[in-house]
Amino acid sequence: MQQNYPDWSIKKKLIVSLAIFAVSYVIFLFLWLAIQNHYGKGLLFISSHLTAKVKDISFDFIKAQEDDKFASRFFIPGRVKGFDILISFDFSLFTYNAPLTFAIMAALFLFIKNHFRAYAEVLVILFAVHFFYIFLSQAGRISWILDKNNLEKSSEVSLFIWQYLWAFIDAMVIRFEPFLIGIYLYLRFPASAISPAKNEKNKGIAIINKGFMSRTRSAKRR
Repeated sequence: MQQNYPDWSIKKKLIVSLAIFAVSYVIFLFLWLAIQNHYGKGLLFISSHLTAKVKDISFDFIKAQEDDKFASRFFIPGRVKGFDILISFDFSLFTYNAPLTFAIMAALFLFIKNHFRAYAEVLVILFAVHFFYIFLSQAGRISWILDKNNLEKSSEVSLFIWQYLWAFIDAMVIRFEPFLIGIYLYLRFPASAISPAKNEKNKGIAIINKGFMSRTRSAKRR
């Protein structure tokens, strides 16, 4: 009866990965609390300019509010004087999973390959998710306000699409962001399942078999 022996190299990788996860989560948590507002303000600035172009309105400034929220001011030049739209954001509402996401990314270091490309891709994906969260929220709310004030005619379908896309990102993508990023990394950049020791052993066996076969063929020819 064949007995299955445990792969100790995989167990060691798991132990090291768990240690990396625990330590990196604490580090990323404190780092993220320090840079969260700067990151969010950059996203808000870019998104506000894009929203203003899409909705054919103007974007004025970003200001901090007393409750640690940041707001963008939109207005309609030459059409309605004194009609301003102030949209505020609490960046922690859509970036709260970032430290956990980064910790999972670090813990998967031993289980993936092409590390530079892998981490570059997921950082771009993470940035895009946060960006579209702000953009869809701004564009959807502005469309609804303009439509209700008869300043823009928007169909119910377009208003529903704005709201649905934002709700999907908020309820499904942001909430499960760490696990989606982890699955993407593991499936997109899987490392070889064969440990180095086993790989070298298999190479040695292959060389021995090759030499044995060549000697057998030589003996048959004689």
